[in-house]
Amino acid sequence: MSNTSTRALFPPWNLDSWKQVDDSIRGGASKSFLVAWSGGNNDGKYKDAVSFHGHLGKYLAYVNISTLGGAGFASQKYEFKHPLNWGEIDKSKSHLTLLIIPPKASEKNVNRPSEFVVTLKTTRPPPPSQPKPRSQVTYESSFTAPTTQYSSPKSFEGISVTLPLASFLPTYRGRAIPPDDPRWQELDPTSIYEIGFMCRSEFGKQEGDFELVISAVEVHCVRTSAIWRWCVAAWRHVGHWFKLTRIPHHS
Repeated sequence: MSNTSTRALFPPWNLDSWKQVDDSIRGGASKSFLVAWSGGNNDGKYKDAVSFHGHLGKYLAYVNISTLGGAGFASQKYEFKHPLNWGEIDKSKSHLTLLIIPPKASEKNVNRPSEFVVTLKTTRPPPPSQPKPRSQVTYESSFTAPTTQYSSPKSFEGISVTLPLASFLPTYRGRAIPPDDPRWQELDPTSIYEIGFMCRSEFGKQEGDFELVISAVEVHCVRTSAIWRWCVAAWRHVGHWFKLTRIPHHS
């Protein structure tokens, strides 16, 4: 049995199943969209690409900046019908790969937001009946969009952006959770409920129109060795036993 595997997450994109989650839920002015991209070249290459685009807006004067924390964001989320289980893998060697179509050479693309975030959730999202989305721990990995630009529709090639699964760190409402926080724990690759794309202001560092064209998303998994899996299982067993022995007994 091979220790490595590559699984395609998108396409197909199932665009009707993506959900817009922008800072408007907290009184902001940012907007995001995820639609089929119409800029493919003549031979049909990248015909399945999508455009994640929108606008990072400034907050209106009457918005309480302390409530929003000064962080504008625009994002699209996709909840899997069944949580993905990538197995017992080496997160330092396993990674997500995004095939990105670089922007067309144009002056209007200068100074556009270029920092993006991929998000993963390992807990089931709240039901749609819930009036307001409940904040959950989210695992985030950020990257800078490729800057190589093409001059004509026939000349461009996709550029791979690799995000090691070990780079996905726990956050809460956009802020990193410190290791000494009880909520901190490593990404669980056996329970992936949701994936998302986000562009945020980074507390005023970027704003305005943005676009990220994505042709495909894959996950490359490298399984841990049998010996390592045995050691992890043994350690968990010892930890469970240690907790039991510390439970006070009453006569």
